Amino acid sequence: MQGWEVLREKYNLSAQIVEILLIKIAFDERKAGFRDDQPRGPDGRWIIGGGKYVVSERHTTGNKQIDSITEKITDTLDVVLSQLGQ
Repeated sequence: MQGWEVLREKYNLSAQIVEILLIKIAFDERKAGFRDDQPRGPDGRWIIGGGKYVVSERHTTGNKQIDSITEKITDTLDVVLSQLGQ
């Protein structure tokens, strides 16, 4: 491989890693509000009270650009969920 091809492959791999990490963060945050002790109906939904998405912790990579974008995505998600009443 030539120099540019190697850089392109490294860039593509880095982009895929960031995408996987963002999906994992979104999954972890969505799961954080789940409680086994809350009563559920036959469809698996809470039947008393409402569920609420809770951000339990925010992971950082140490890369200011990635952490900044992750923070913006998380803040936007918080706004959307609050508008939906979650």
